[in-house]
Amino acid sequence: MLRVGSVGKRFLCVSHTSLCSHPTGSFYRRGLMGGKKWAEEDLERFVEDYQKGGPILVCGWLPHRTRKAIIAKAHKLKILAPPQMRGPVVKSLAGQMYGESLILRRGKDHIGPTGRKRVRWECLCLLCGKVFIARTDVLKRGDIISCGCYCRKRSSEANSGEKSHLWKGGITPLSDAIRASTKYKEWHKQVFKRDWFICQKCGAKSSSKISLNAHHKKPLCQIRDENNISSLKEALECKEFWSVGNGITLCEDCHQKGKRGFHRLCGPSGSEELFNNWLERKE
Repeated sequence: MLRVGSVGKRFLCVSHTSLCSHPTGSFYRRGLMGGKKWAEEDLERFVEDYQKGGPILVCGWLPHRTRKAIIAKAHKLKILAPPQMRGPVVKSLAGQMYGESLILRRGKDHIGPTGRKRVRWECLCLLCGKVFIARTDVLKRGDIISCGCYCRKRSSEANSGEKSHLWKGGITPLSDAIRASTKYKEWHKQVFKRDWFICQKCGAKSSSKISLNAHHKKPLCQIRDENNISSLKEALECKEFWSVGNGITLCEDCHQKGKRGFHRLCGPSGSEELFNNWLERKE
């Protein structure tokens, strides 16, 4: 039989009258904290009640410490918790679409300073291919459409050209407008990723002291003249402008600043042939 300790405040459910007055409740009151040894018949009763969710069904509510003690005892006995004791079941959102984002799998939950846990999901942005983390409530409210690239693109379109409050009639040179465009920045990133962020001339890696540049083997001015490009819209539609094969990663010294930099030796618009000869030359 159960070996019962002294009655007092250290009983977990002593303050819960409805639980303690019930036969099942008094059993848990005596057994959880009162004694160290459990008889076989008491263990069988505990297992049977626990699997049926007995403590929850008796009173409909349990103090946190009582609930915690019951679950701890069940873990020792290696019993699977009933649905009432496991807490809310999170429905998987994997494979669902929210805006332009596809949910891949459940990510690491976020636990706030107050201890509140929020479920987060790994999502794939179908616009740019980036994987990002988002909370369930943010996804369901529709606050997130993509990883952020969709909003940046819309903002750029809404405030560029004649729509911008800084518009002065199109006085910016075409070459500067191309280099300031979002597509040009994306082309830069693709060239760097292909070359593993390493200078293809001297082998220097990107760091806080070494900055990288993406160089056009065939100069932009030559592509512009050959395709008769006169506006930014035409430049954005020209595939030759944005060919990753026409780009190469160079450090700032090899590109233009160093004594033997390409643009310092061959001028600001050196041809593709001159560049290939410079690249193959050993120093």
